[in-house]
Amino acid sequence: MHLVEAVWEWGEYQRELDNFTNKMIGRWHTDPEDSNSLRDYGDVTLNFTEDGRLIYTIHGEVKDEIMLLSYRVENQTVVTDQPSKPREERTAFSLTPEGKLTLFYEGYQSQYVCES
Repeated sequence: MHLVEAVWEWGEYQRELDNFTNKMIGRWHTDPEDSNSLRDYGDVTLNFTEDGRLIYTIHGEVKDEIMLLSYRVENQTVVTDQPSKPREERTAFSLTPEGKLTLFYEGYQSQYVCES
């Protein structure tokens, strides 16, 4: 492979990665059709901001539990970190043709629909 081809491929890879990242920005809510996720994780909202913050909210019957995280995207993986308890977590993801966000974490799959 020539250097020009390698640079072009790297540029295409970066554009695709930026496209994925841009599509993730916004509020995502647990897919109401995903009964397994609702059972295992509860009613969840993920709010990905443009500046690399992720507000992870588990909606409870009495009160919500909110986790403030930072995130970045590497390949098709979301890398999150909780500043109050630093440790990176890696979660593979994909976007379905229907526009749903699918997360793959520790053998589990969960789906989210975009609110905004």
